Amino acid sequence: MVSGLYLAGLTISVLLFILVMAMVGLGTALMLLSRPHGQPVVNQLVQRGRRLFAPIGSTSRTRQPEHHTVKRYHWAFPMRAGMLRRGSSSRFSVSLSINQLRYNQYRRRQRELNPYLFDTYVTLSTPEVKILAAKLHNLGRALGYGPYQQFCLTLAFVQQAIRYTEDLSPLTNQIIEYPKYPLETLMEQCGDCEDQAILLAALLKLMGYAVALLVFPTHVALGIASFDHVRGTYVIDPMSGMHYLYTETTASQWLPGEVPAEFQSDLARGDYDILPIGPV
Repeated sequence: MVSGLYLAGLTISVLLFILVMAMVGLGTALMLLSRPHGQPVVNQLVQRGRRLFAPIGSTSRTRQPEHHTVKRYHWAFPMRAGMLRRGSSSRFSVSLSINQLRYNQYRRRQRELNPYLFDTYVTLSTPEVKILAAKLHNLGRALGYGPYQQFCLTLAFVQQAIRYTEDLSPLTNQIIEYPKYPLETLMEQCGDCEDQAILLAALLKLMGYAVALLVFPTHVALGIASFDHVRGTYVIDPMSGMHYLYTETTASQWLPGEVPAEFQSDLARGDYDILPIGPV
């Protein structure tokens, strides 16, 4: 009798054990079926507040590979007598690899439309702008150019390699005014007066020049200091006393110091502001 009871109890214990194991297996299977595809089971436990041990792997999205676009720029220098004391005009080209992801990020940035804050666009430099400044500087040094000729070489690059175009709305095709970051201008190889002036200021500042943006009611140009020996039009910063040589960026026929007729009256009235560029 006792033996029979013992066997019955043992049988019940075995059945209970099998039942418990079946329930555990079913729970694990349901958890595996319910988790998102590709997500480790461990992370399910962590998300449920059961931090049993550190998650294996990561649930973050895989980082997208960085795509680059190679741009090539062409220009001639000098275009006119006065930019270079010796030598004939030569054609130059330089290539630049631009990070597509970084370009897209800058395109999505909020725009500062106040022209008296355009200097902030200059100082937000990127690796591409720094690389281009170094390439242009090395080119000038290889050619034996001094500071003024190096400046003129860089000016010619912006005047010719960056096509002047007005800002047009993609929806209405009407003219709208918004500044571009130097990286955008280099990728798109076009821009209007403030875009070209901002790009030139960024390149020259990286080369060590003292520059400023000259903001007129309907125009933006560049001012560069330390060339008082050059004949042309200067503006004087009342705060620092620095003399900035007026520099037009929108077309290749303009030499440093020459001012288009439509802006000469603004200069005569003092209807402009000087925005010195700080460290890049």
